[in-house]
Amino acid sequence: MQFDARAAKALQPGQHIMVDGYPGLRLEATATTRTWTYRYKSPVDGNMRQKKIGRWPAMSLAKAAVTWETLRSQRESGADPALVQKAERVEQVAKARHARAGVYTVRRLVDDYLTGHVDVHRKPKGRAEARRMLDKNLGDLALESAATLKRAQAFDFLEGLAGTPVQAASIRGELGAASYIPHIDFVNRTQFP
Repeated sequence: MQFDARAAKALQPGQHIMVDGYPGLRLEATATTRTWTYRYKSPVDGNMRQKKIGRWPAMSLAKAAVTWETLRSQRESGADPALVQKAERVEQVAKARHARAGVYTVRRLVDDYLTGHVDVHRKPKGRAEARRMLDKNLGDLALESAATLKRAQAFDFLEGLAGTPVQAASIRGELGAASYIPHIDFVNRTQFP
């Protein structure tokens, strides 16, 4: 296992170094980084693929070799490491979407409030202003679960709007109204008499 750190530092963007004894393991250079990659022929479709392993010098040759060995054994067993990683990523995104779909977020609460109350009871100018104000300022609070939102989180959110106290007070009022509308069942989206 011969590796020259000086040669790695001297690599120009677009160049690479092959590592003896580790077929397919290479150190590739860009303008700002040096990255360990594993280049191989896919057993699934025969195309050439490459998979990033890590950045040098944060990842040493020894750690890159261990990861290379794992990927190589995965490829030899008939799986394509890049396609396996892509499938795992797609599955994680689908699970996250599914998990978020079941959670009643502050964003959904506000949307239900706007459509179920504001659009029904306010004039066009007031509707537009309420939408603009809430859409522009909710930020990260929109992703929080409405059922488990803590008082401290709400106060932190409002403190972030302290530079515009009048608007902060308006948003506080709108969010308070959104959380307490007795004549609308937001879960079933029906109106009570």
